[in-house]
Amino acid sequence: MTPTLTQRLAAETIGTAFLVLALVGGGLMASEAQGAPTVLSLAAVGIGGGVTLAIMINMLGPISGGHFNPAVTVVFALRNEISWQTGGYYIAAQIAGGLIGVGLANVMFGHGLFEISTTSRLGGGLWLGEVLATFALVFAVLMTIAKAPGTTAWAVGGILAAGHFFTASGAFANPAVTIARLFTNSFTGIDAASVIPFVIAELVGGVLALGAAGFLIAAGTAAPAPAAKAAELPRAAKAGARKKSA
Repeated sequence: MTPTLTQRLAAETIGTAFLVLALVGGGLMASEAQGAPTVLSLAAVGIGGGVTLAIMINMLGPISGGHFNPAVTVVFALRNEISWQTGGYYIAAQIAGGLIGVGLANVMFGHGLFEISTTSRLGGGLWLGEVLATFALVFAVLMTIAKAPGTTAWAVGGILAAGHFFTASGAFANPAVTIARLFTNSFTGIDAASVIPFVIAELVGGVLALGAAGFLIAAGTAAPAPAAKAAELPRAAKAGARKKSA
């Protein structure tokens, strides 16, 4: 039975809530254990978030597609795989889920339900980091769906985890996550002035990934690989020989 829109939106809300809960909660737990943010804190956020995202995609992907990210939803709308109206509902559900996740993380660790972050993330290097992190995530989504669909969940979760170590921005890579993290005054947070530039950078990264993946997927299906062509030659020669002998 095809999931209803309500079921799909519920899946997007739940998946995004657990993603943000893992990212913010992991950071809060590591910070309480270590004091100031350390490599352990970074690992807790990156690995916890990546594994959670992979699990959510595996569990809820069959219901909603497992977007959990407005950048992914926008890309699928640009590909005409989801209507813009439904995409708008998805994005609203993702933002709502992110707020639920950050609120739960805050309360679990003894903070207020919502606390406005004071962590500034302004700067060209940080914005470039978000472009690259979102590019990598969306690129992983599109390429694995096209070429290795059984690997999508873990490829996407893995690249999110890795992004925490190779980007200057902390690999938010998700506008719903960015908005949610405005409401945690921890090292995982982002202040109000930094939110819009991050969201713009994330959307730019997603669109660039759409273009790159489209180019590579088209190139990969335009003609058989040289090895495949070479394999055809002996078969063609044998077929010709059989016709002559006949």
